Amino acid sequence: MPNIQETVRALEARLVHLKTTLSFAHRAFVIEFAGTPKSGKSTSVEAIRHFLSRNGFRVHVLAERAAICPIPMKGHLFFNTWCACSMLAELLANVEAEADIIIVDRGIFDSLVWLTLQLRRGEITSEEAGTIDSFLLLKRWRTLIDLVVVMNVSAREALLRENAQRITTKPGSIMNEQVLEVLSESVHSAYEKYKGKFDGIVLHDTSGNQITESNTRLASNILDSLEQFLDPEPPRVCRRLQLLRGWSHDK
Repeated sequence: MPNIQETVRALEARLVHLKTTLSFAHRAFVIEFAGTPKSGKSTSVEAIRHFLSRNGFRVHVLAERAAICPIPMKGHLFFNTWCACSMLAELLANVEAEADIIIVDRGIFDSLVWLTLQLRRGEITSEEAGTIDSFLLLKRWRTLIDLVVVMNVSAREALLRENAQRITTKPGSIMNEQVLEVLSESVHSAYEKYKGKFDGIVLHDTSGNQITESNTRLASNILDSLEQFLDPEPPRVCRRLQLLRGWSHDK
């Protein structure tokens, strides 16, 4: 079995070939990272950005909106809506920018996870959920996301990771075992419900995993999706061009 260094060298060799065909792509390849707190999302975003950048790819990261949201009520419908709409606006503004890869730190899928949670809690009505669901899944921009990386970790391990960096064990409004377990269930529910709506989606559970091995496995999954994106098969290329140029209509 190859060690990590051998695996990384093999991944970098794949990148050499991919970089030669990337100039023919009609737009940047877009990856969304979503998932539960303390699942390693921020660490993985930086690891993948660094991996691609060091190998000559132009990478643009759209920063997580929750950190700058002016609405203080985390988990509230208004908070989720603001994050979703502001991230969507930034994605639309950058998707044809001078970048090879765009990494979205919490985007459309992550908003769908919170929508699932809010509906389960009774914080929004079925009618509201259906309207927002239809808006977020509008085909014209949903298909701009080429790969969704859905990261998850057990509630217990999430709290261990949280407390390892804190000097108090008092629970927070999100960082407590009950909320984290419900959120994890919402992630899996959203994955099952929406996985057929996206061109590519990977469920990446980091429970009990070593960081380097986990990110190496994730990098391999991303390269698989990037290879598919760059596949010059005419039907796939034509479908994407039609969506971008407005030649097809949402059903």
